[in-house]
Amino acid sequence: MIVSARSVSLTYQSADGEVEALKEVSFDINEGEFISLVGPSGCGKSTLLSIIAGLERPTSGTVYVDGEAVTGPSEKIGFMPQKDQLFPWRTIWGNVTLGPELRKQKDASLAESLLERYGLSDFKKKTPSQLSGGMRQRCALIRTLATDPKILLLDEPFSALDYQTRLSVSADIHGIICNEKKTALLVTHDISEAVSLSDRIVVLSKRPGQVKDIYDLTDLKGLSPMERRSDGRFKEFFNEIWKELDINV
Repeated sequence: MIVSARSVSLTYQSADGEVEALKEVSFDINEGEFISLVGPSGCGKSTLLSIIAGLERPTSGTVYVDGEAVTGPSEKIGFMPQKDQLFPWRTIWGNVTLGPELRKQKDASLAESLLERYGLSDFKKKTPSQLSGGMRQRCALIRTLATDPKILLLDEPFSALDYQTRLSVSADIHGIICNEKKTALLVTHDISEAVSLSDRIVVLSKRPGQVKDIYDLTDLKGLSPMERRSDGRFKEFFNEIWKELDINV
């Protein structure tokens, strides 16, 4: 396994006293897997992602990435937030090479090849405002991939898109991640999205978030996201997970 969460708990202070956000969360992610994390609003999904990314420290428990305990941000992890956060004053090329630039890496050949491979090479001199929502998301993903991370953490990256665009873009991003053979963990509140994209789905309970169940979607392996939505088993998985969440709302 490439990611392993072991008894991860987090308690923080609020104006009303201590709040237990996560409690004894444990699960593993195998290399090359696409995993989704779903759960009721406020159950700690994004907080868990921040802990795995090394942006936040758990109160107890440990996350291991590639066999090493996470104690801070790692070059092995790429983070894609809810908004694309492209800098409007920089060109597409300037945006996708930001990571290598900050790391003082002179070789931008990976960014160049990714732009070429995924249809953005002709837009290198454009600014983000000149791109569609879907192209902006693709650009944001390429920026994350340009530093060659082993693991991608995706925090509801499609939530700002309209439904039709979201279906297309999520399938597009999923295809790129699979093609680049990256491991991915997606936080989403959309059960349909999780079932259409994932190898497995980790379901968290209401706060404090605990692992309630893990769904194996091996039966849908090999189908594209859109093909999954047309498959009879899609509804079965959706209904089962919906019932799990309904108990906890």
